[in-house]
Amino acid sequence: MLLLLVALGAVTWSVVVRRVRIGVATAPAVRLLATVTISLVLLTLSPTKWTLHFGGLAGIGTAAVTLLVVAWGPRGVRALRRREGGTGQAGVVVLGAVLLAGALVLAGRNQWAYASDWGVPFTGGLPSVAGLAPSTIVLVAGGAAVGLLAVVVAVRAPGRGLPRPLDRLVAPGVAVVVLTTAVVTLVAASFVVQTLERRDTFAYGSDALAALGGDPCGLPRLLTVEPDPSAGLLPTAAPSVLDGFAPVAGPGPAVPLAVAGRLLPGWTGTGPATLVSGWSALPAAGERAGRPVVVAVSGTAGHRADVVLEFSDGRPGADGPPRTTATTTPGGDTGGTATRDLRAEIPADAALVRVRATSAARDTAVAGDPAVPSAAGRIGPAGTTPDVPLTVGVPRVPRTVPFDALVPPGTTVLADWPVALVAPCLRPPALTGGTAELPPWRLVPPGLSDAGEIAVAAATGGPFLTARQLVDEVRIPVYLDGDPVRDAVGLARWLPRAPLGAVTPAVGARSVSGAGGEGRATVPGLDPVDAPAGG
Repeated sequence: MLLLLVALGAVTWSVVVRRVRIGVATAPAVRLLATVTISLVLLTLSPTKWTLHFGGLAGIGTAAVTLLVVAWGPRGVRALRRREGGTGQAGVVVLGAVLLAGALVLAGRNQWAYASDWGVPFTGGLPSVAGLAPSTIVLVAGGAAVGLLAVVVAVRAPGRGLPRPLDRLVAPGVAVVVLTTAVVTLVAASFVVQTLERRDTFAYGSDALAALGGDPCGLPRLLTVEPDPSAGLLPTAAPSVLDGFAPVAGPGPAVPLAVAGRLLPGWTGTGPATLVSGWSALPAAGERAGRPVVVAVSGTAGHRADVVLEFSDGRPGADGPPRTTATTTPGGDTGGTATRDLRAEIPADAALVRVRATSAARDTAVAGDPAVPSAAGRIGPAGTTPDVPLTVGVPRVPRTVPFDALVPPGTTVLADWPVALVAPCLRPPALTGGTAELPPWRLVPPGLSDAGEIAVAAATGGPFLTARQLVDEVRIPVYLDGDPVRDAVGLARWLPRAPLGAVTPAVGARSVSGAGGEGRATVPGLDPVDAPAGG
């Protein structure tokens, strides 16, 4: 995008303003520049996500940057010298703009959307060289070089510009080719590294190879699901520290530990509290291979609470009880208050595990608080109450079945837009005759993300809003082979709240004026529909 802006200005000045002949037909070049300009204006005025939609400029942008390379390459520079009498000032300015764009590009992060980002190197930025960021090196060295060239141009006799060999060497078009080649090579190499390092799990490179080999179904082939979380619960001895925590018992202010429709046992903290659970025996190494240890939590976590897992090899310590050989903070979503799983890898020598939790929450939530049931019942981050009591579940090692055994290819699944592209073999529900098919499953983004709620939320009036109101949504834990700690994707079962009947739409036809309309458009939240009279 930055080079496109440089190209727009530099090529317009050279081809349109100065009318330099660069070996390209002028009329098509002008039309291309006009198309780029209009596209940028329309994109600026459109209510869209620029970073996602700059790809719409890829075609015309590539053509415009190609014009930049031709117009300001060695041949273009020679043509400009003949027309302008040898001046090099314009070339120095354009070269400075290209180097500035290069420095800004190198200052960015190699980050990609969703699964594309898993295992990609340099997501936090390129490594430094001698303590300096590559962008800083390019900016400082390039700035010094451009300044030196500007001095050479200024002190030489009018009309002479830069020496001919130097004029060709520092042609801005050459810098553009070097910059684009370096960036494309870096991006391509990063995905090769990702594919090699994640060869035992999901990566888009290996997924493309699998598709070429006849397996086009994407991520689901590497997923397993946990239909019954209670089956993997570990026998747990009595807690050694239970200060402010108490075993979960019936309805109360805490969000229930409901996972896959099962209520799990655990402990709830009231106010500032500390928990050290008893030791739980882990399955043998062969039985637990490729599976993490999981702890369900609900309520306030994150900045006001801390949940860690302690592992032991089973040998007694100096004071008698088993010694702690490893401590880890399980990964997972700590925002919101809804029930979610925290996961951690099991050390190879571990035989026992226990939970240590602390909570500094101020427990202001009470039974009947509307934030609590909404938090317990939604997939997304429901409830922003910061003081819902922290509840920690008994640790478990999940017992799983293949994803395809529960949701075979061809099953009707409502896949939210962030995750739809990774599961091409699932059939989307139909939208026909003004009705929405009610699917038995929904594929959602990982964690407590509500990025896909646009299709079902009342605030946005998505096409499956009505269908969502007819079902209870029960989330089932999903695990990724080779990377089981990662929350790769969410799976939810849609269970109708009452028997449903079939709908037969009545379809007709009539002619209406294009300027007419019935009802009125509304903007959710900004222009709510008026309540019925007397309602």
